[in-house]
Amino acid sequence: MMAIYGVLLIVMNKRALPRPIQIRRFRTVMIALAVAFYGTLGMITIVQQGQKLFE
Repeated sequence: MMAIYGVLLIVMNKRALPRPIQIRRFRTVMIALAVAFYGTLGMITIVQQGQKLFE
């Protein structure tokens, strides 16, 4: 869920906010890293639970 939220946060900050109050590059990179981290953990969990389900 956090991975989806992070992507939406980046998109909304880049499209909807005026230039002077948009998040800076460093924060965008940090959110993108969090998206990658939570997305990876989510996929690992889905795969592991899927394997248990079909045993």
